[in-house]
Amino acid sequence: MTERFTVNVSGRKFEISRHLLEKFPESTLTKMCFAAEENEEIFLERPLSAFEAILEFYQTGDLHVPESRCYNGFTEEIKFWGFCESDISTCCQRKLASFRSGQRDLNEYEKYEMTYTNYSTRESSCCGFMSGKWRSVAWNLLDNCSYNIFAKVLYVVSILVVLTSTITTILLTHVIFDEHLNLEGWKLYFGDTYKDHKHIVEFITQLHNGGTKNYSAFNVTKEELDEFPTEFRVKNVPLTLISYCCTAFFTIELILRLVFCPSLKLFFKFALNIIDVLAVIVAYVDICLNQISQKEEYSSNYFDLIQLLQVLRMLRLFRLTRNITGARVLVFAVKNSVKELFFMFILLSINAVLFATLVYCFDDNFDNLSYAIWWAFITMTTVGYGDVVPSNTGGRVVGVVCASTGIVLIALTIPLFVNNFLAIYTFAQSKELVEKDKMKIHPQDYRPTEKENG
Repeated sequence: MTERFTVNVSGRKFEISRHLLEKFPESTLTKMCFAAEENEEIFLERPLSAFEAILEFYQTGDLHVPESRCYNGFTEEIKFWGFCESDISTCCQRKLASFRSGQRDLNEYEKYEMTYTNYSTRESSCCGFMSGKWRSVAWNLLDNCSYNIFAKVLYVVSILVVLTSTITTILLTHVIFDEHLNLEGWKLYFGDTYKDHKHIVEFITQLHNGGTKNYSAFNVTKEELDEFPTEFRVKNVPLTLISYCCTAFFTIELILRLVFCPSLKLFFKFALNIIDVLAVIVAYVDICLNQISQKEEYSSNYFDLIQLLQVLRMLRLFRLTRNITGARVLVFAVKNSVKELFFMFILLSINAVLFATLVYCFDDNFDNLSYAIWWAFITMTTVGYGDVVPSNTGGRVVGVVCASTGIVLIALTIPLFVNNFLAIYTFAQSKELVEKDKMKIHPQDYRPTEKENG
């Protein structure tokens, strides 16, 4: 009976005793050695580092993952030798669990990215007369800025229009670009009661035109003037025309994207596309409100609505992130870390209520508990607006503990999200580099020149 067996793994010989092999009689190595003829050398073409780890497992009873081996490759290798992942030592199990979690995230991101980048190859479901090559070319021009030089130019123009629209919207809200209400505007505002206010309107109009404050000439008193709505926000005409031109551009672009998109169902799965549609709708709602009822343009309720619409139109800024990898990774990381972020919010909320209750009891500077909760959140997140502060020793002590607790909670929970983002972003960057390398000439594409051929 052979007491020692010779195993040749990738050119390196190992001598293994029968006693050592009998520790794991059902393993692949034991079965191979016991089935071999006497003095026969067993040849195996397997990874050497993995075999050394398996042999160490026979010797010490501890199975460690070699630093030179990929976790996924090593787990497949130990299955070949007749072992399973549960045999891996505890110290390496933690690393393996982290690796598995990271791989799941990367696989999910690949699916997410593939859905985003590859749906232009699908057949169009919204436009039967335009399909195949021309549909694909048109869609890539509209949606893929790296397609060719024309796509890049169109993308730059689109970004410039977005910035112009955003700046115009901001300027329209500034008082220096407001225009004074003219007589026709005042008539629309007052309606049937315009005659009762005509003398005040004429007085205000001549003031805007550089006149003097001659109250007696217009039979106007200071008391009437103080109660009169002398200022209204009227849109600047040139800026309004620029805004309309931007809206026309976005409308044409949106129609083209809807016509040439590969799938309407898939088109509306992306938040940026929904934002585009919403922004265009909001722009036309604004225009319609101006045209349908001009009198309502000067009412306070109308301007409240316009302010809301302007905020929604600012969503166009997200178009700037359409072709930025980091932005897509950030969106995916937020979706993928919802549980962690929700857990952080729950912890902050519980502690905020606790510290708010304490400071409300110890400090008279807080009128109600809701105000104290606001203070606790601002303190725990280290923002510290300073609009309300503790006024006595007890309240200050609670404030110190509250701020310290917030720092600890955020420091412990935020890295869960940050690490996830960094890992996926690094993967996305490396994937982009690989795609760029694929565009270069490969060795098989190389053809020797006549000089090299001699």
